[in-house]
Amino acid sequence: MHPKELAARMRLIEFRKVVLSQDEPIRSIFKLVEAIKHCSRVFQITAEMTSNANLRQLAEDTHRELEQYVFELQTEIRRLGNEESVPGPVAEPAGDDLGTEEFPPSPNHHQRALQRVLDCFDEVFKTPLTAHARAMLRRQYEGVTQAREQISRAA
Repeated sequence: MHPKELAARMRLIEFRKVVLSQDEPIRSIFKLVEAIKHCSRVFQITAEMTSNANLRQLAEDTHRELEQYVFELQTEIRRLGNEESVPGPVAEPAGDDLGTEEFPPSPNHHQRALQRVLDCFDEVFKTPLTAHARAMLRRQYEGVTQAREQISRAA
């Protein structure tokens, strides 16, 4: 085999390893996106249904921030690979469907939704990430942690 052909095959093998190694982070980020979307809906509904002006403002701000995170994460998924690279949709865990929850959501429901998001962040941090993705995720993790603390104080 010619040395140039051998080098080309080696590059192809390395490329495949990189592409395959992105599958796990993409799958974890998809799960995180679904958890954030759910949490965002909880805060959106709270903002629409509460009569407490302070809670309404906190819920609106949190909803807006979470929606921004969804956009950023979807952009990162496209950057890492593409949405078709992960087979099938990510299902939400049973028992956490908005249709079965009390409305307006209780502070405990807010805490559970935010904790679920933080747990998903922890799972993503266990996967191999680029430095850019890790920095973005850390910033988002801190934002969710702050939201949880604000909700605790508001309750």
